[in-house]
Amino acid sequence: QSIIPAEAHHSNWLAERFSTYLAGTGPGDGPFFAFIGFPDPHHPICPSFDLAEQYEQNEVLPPTDPEGNKKLHMTHLRDIGHFSAEDRRNVRRYTDAMVKGIDLAVGKIVDTLEREGILDETVLVFTSDHGDFLCDHALLAKENICAKPLVHVPFILRAPGQDLPATWDKPVSNVDVLPTVMGLAGLAVPTDI
Repeated sequence: QSIIPAEAHHSNWLAERFSTYLAGTGPGDGPFFAFIGFPDPHHPICPSFDLAEQYEQNEVLPPTDPEGNKKLHMTHLRDIGHFSAEDRRNVRRYTDAMVKGIDLAVGKIVDTLEREGILDETVLVFTSDHGDFLCDHALLAKENICAKPLVHVPFILRAPGQDLPATWDKPVSNVDVLPTVMGLAGLAVPTDI
């Protein structure tokens, strides 16, 4: 656990910076683009202590193949087969706490957009570049392979006024994000993307 509280954590700091910008000089009346890159959930796994405390007793899904018997060609340099069952649970609990910190930060950003009166004309995209093993196959982080814990990441698109389905159960890829956002903004998508 980090010794700092959630209000001083970098996820909250990013939300505060964006909110200050938007409420201050901001983009004016014209269109704008903002990219807010949350470092969490990431190693080191150290959520703020107050969020970690909320998750300390939570039940979590057990890892798949926690001893790493199905690793095949994956590296053994990051092997965490020696982690205790409680260590494995804490990896997942603390990751959940870091995700909660991001949830709170995104909530602040949405609240600011609403307070500024532009939420209903703002396209929001929330996604991630990759997941982590989180003790599946006795691995902690990521590897350069295609595995469900690494590629099954969140993707939320909020585009007011667009006729989009509430949910989508087919695979998508982050390569789709830029052309989709450009299309929603009425911009021509270059053919070399």
